[in-house]
Amino acid sequence: YKAPQRNRPMRYEVDGKKYTHERPVATQQTAWHFVSQSRADMPDPIGGVLWFGTDDANTSVYMPFYCSMTKVPEEVRPGNGDLYTFSPTANFWVNNWVANQAYGKYNLMIDDIRKVQGSLENKFTASRPEFEAELLKLYRAGDTPALEARVNADGASIAKEATDAYRDLALFLLVRYLDGGRKKIDENGDFARNPHGKPLSPESPGFSEDFYRLIVEKAGDRLLLK
Repeated sequence: YKAPQRNRPMRYEVDGKKYTHERPVATQQTAWHFVSQSRADMPDPIGGVLWFGTDDANTSVYMPFYCSMTKVPEEVRPGNGDLYTFSPTANFWVNNWVANQAYGKYNLMIDDIRKVQGSLENKFTASRPEFEAELLKLYRAGDTPALEARVNADGASIAKEATDAYRDLALFLLVRYLDGGRKKIDENGDFARNPHGKPLSPESPGFSEDFYRLIVEKAGDRLLLK
């Protein structure tokens, strides 16, 4: 399914020859990642933003958290789940839920993920100018408590929205790609139904031609229809 990740061990041996996997930049073992936006033309409490994400950078969402934040959002709070404890409100865990489904059916699922990922990141990016103009007014008025409260509320709202959206996405992927099929969706992105409200027969996307060739090379004529 054209999955980019390769599981450890990265080195392996076949017929006495040693090989290595190519390692993607966005590796699945990522715990968290960020892009630091540091702007000298803005006051420090506003100019410093961490665009922060959890798990695989390829499939997760970058969330803007300001350096003047004084409260960590619940969804990225240490202790909200851990490596042995799934939490449906932890950004790390819902991102893993989405990504680990996609690893097995990458070229089928990635477009569905990109729609949600892109929509969230575009929304967060587009809302920054207006929000930062509001913060600048508070900064110039010397109202630090109000500025911190707005930053905390914004961060909490963004973390919750991104986490809730990916939890919904994880469930959508589970339903849509159940048992190797692919359920049809309508122009609104909802599951398509017939005029009686019943589900339509799912598509059968199958495998790529490359993979079918591997099967034939391995099986020979054993699977040839006579």
